Amino acid sequence: LPPWVIPTHYGLDITVDVESLAFAGSAGIDLDLKESTAFVAFHSVALDVHDAVVVPAGGDGVISPVRVDERPEREYTLLWFEPALEAGRYRLRLGFNGTLTDELRGFYYSTFTSLVDGEKKYIATTQFQPTDARRAFPSLDEPGLKATFQVNLTTPRGFHGLGNMPAREILPVANGARKFVFDTTPRMSTYLVAFIASNFEFVSGKTSRGVNVSVYTQPGRVNEGRYALEVAIHCLEFYEEKYMIEYPLPKSDLIAIPDFSAGAMENWGLVTFRDTALLYKEGQTSADEKQRVATVIAHELAHQWYGGFGDIVTMEWWNDLWLNEGFAERMEYLGVNAIEPSWRMEEQFVPLDLSRALMADSSYFTHPIAIPVSDPEEIAAIFDDVSYGKGASVIRMLQGYLATTIDESYFFSRIQAYLKEHAYTNAETAELWQALDQDPRVDVAGLMSTFTDQPGYPVVSVSSLSGDLAIKQERFL
Repeated sequence: LPPWVIPTHYGLDITVDVESLAFAGSAGIDLDLKESTAFVAFHSVALDVHDAVVVPAGGDGVISPVRVDERPEREYTLLWFEPALEAGRYRLRLGFNGTLTDELRGFYYSTFTSLVDGEKKYIATTQFQPTDARRAFPSLDEPGLKATFQVNLTTPRGFHGLGNMPAREILPVANGARKFVFDTTPRMSTYLVAFIASNFEFVSGKTSRGVNVSVYTQPGRVNEGRYALEVAIHCLEFYEEKYMIEYPLPKSDLIAIPDFSAGAMENWGLVTFRDTALLYKEGQTSADEKQRVATVIAHELAHQWYGGFGDIVTMEWWNDLWLNEGFAERMEYLGVNAIEPSWRMEEQFVPLDLSRALMADSSYFTHPIAIPVSDPEEIAAIFDDVSYGKGASVIRMLQGYLATTIDESYFFSRIQAYLKEHAYTNAETAELWQALDQDPRVDVAGLMSTFTDQPGYPVVSVSSLSGDLAIKQERFL
């Protein structure tokens, strides 16, 4: 999208009708125009957008576009204005309608058979990473375009609303429906927004600092969420100590979604999971499955700080996805090791992550972990073992190198400084290397670029020639 149009706040009011598999809403998007422009662009896919107007901040009157130019192949819409809009602050107001699909992306529906009455039940849930917020509401749907969000969600009778933030009030609406008015979020990326309408039950607790933690499950399965609750509370406390930064939200919800495309998703304050990645049943869940529950929770909660890095500091663009997922993948081992030390998670890193990364990266068709991407298909394609496994492996390598070259505390002390410096903003890989390059004994940027900017990994051969050693390095294939 054009760099001179900056969103600062979204006000969303969405009504979902699970019975008819439809939703409708209105959006008010506060924009800061850095220069005069004849058009405003926003992302929208499979939405009927209508009544789009622009209102100058602090001014009178409404400015209607002279032309609406939909570009479905680019997944955005252009609003053209004559005369051009002057630089300044505006609110873009529009209405929209959409359909709940079963595509497991955007705002979609999921079903399950109730253990209580045996009937088929529906929930409405979201999955926006990487580029599907635009399927739920018109938005400037890029990770670098952070804004605050205030969401209202109206749900049918018998449904409860969840969002990134707690509901500050619940208002009765006609026919037993209820409107959940959620608190405003900190600045965040669109792909981390989430809202859900369900009839789920929950089990809850608090961290030592008083953060509310809840695990939501289908009715009749709430006891299967108790282990996840224990892990989540311990992980939040561990990461607060490790990062020296308090978890910034008043609550953390974890919810098991019956139909879910990924293992889990780190929506800020409302983390979504596959059932098998969150629920644990004593006497029936295997030890391996129990470990997976713990590691997936630790991974997603690590994202609450690190989301490219993290939900506090976010990647500028998707070419730094490896940093997002690699750090969370690395941190999950430390988080689980603190909770379940008998599992010796650090010893499992090589067989579970490093070996997987080496296998993927030995292919002729591999890619650099830092790779330019431009469209949704390219972005989706890099959620792979190279971004996750190799990303985690090179971060682990760097952590070990800094520990032996400087000291054990250096790595995390510099990470803490990096998070504080870039809190609620966007950052790129180079800025992380700069934060770690604060000791003359190391050249982090020079070292790491050889592993991040080219595909594959080296194999070193040593041979003896007439008493001399010949050392050769080449790419392993």
